[in-house]
Amino acid sequence: MMQSSFKKAVFDRLIMSSLKETLDSVRETVSSVATKCLYIHSSEDIYIRVFEWIVSQKFGKKAKKTRYVKLGPGANSPKAIIPGHGKFSFWYKNIPVWVKVQKESGNNTRDSIFPHPESITFSISALNNAQILQDILTDIKNYKGKINE
Repeated sequence: MMQSSFKKAVFDRLIMSSLKETLDSVRETVSSVATKCLYIHSSEDIYIRVFEWIVSQKFGKKAKKTRYVKLGPGANSPKAIIPGHGKFSFWYKNIPVWVKVQKESGNNTRDSIFPHPESITFSISALNNAQILQDILTDIKNYKGKINE
């Protein structure tokens, strides 16, 4: 009897694991088809300006994780608190936007601000006009302030 219940428990666990993998795969596929994204890598010149812009916005405080970084090389570089790795969302022109900041594999050779490569991705529903992402990028490029000013 005990051997039978053990086999059933192992079988149930195997089924649940397989089901989870399948659902994760479906979610990834639907997500890639059902969203439009703006991806910015830490090697791009605009990367730190993205964080400056986020921190200057009311929704900038919605990031649950934060981190303290130097904004340039050298001992006298300004420092700032910016969103950490993770996800948060905000409304932009009445459209929900999801943000994901993530560390990527490899070594960062560009600068000493971020010790590892990372990226930030802004995502919107595919039902919304992709112009929203272009508007966000334009706002970031036009942002004149600095975090510490």
